[in-house]
Amino acid sequence: MCETFRPIFWTADDSDETVRQAKAHNAVGREICGWRG
Repeated sequence: MCETFRPIFWTADDSDETVRQAKAHNAVGREICGWRG
């Protein structure tokens, strides 16, 4: 799964909801795939 699962990045143009969802996605990646940063 971690081979295809990648962090999501956002910009200042993204909505608060988009940023929230990206952060939630990235938190799962840190937990399951050991992402750092």
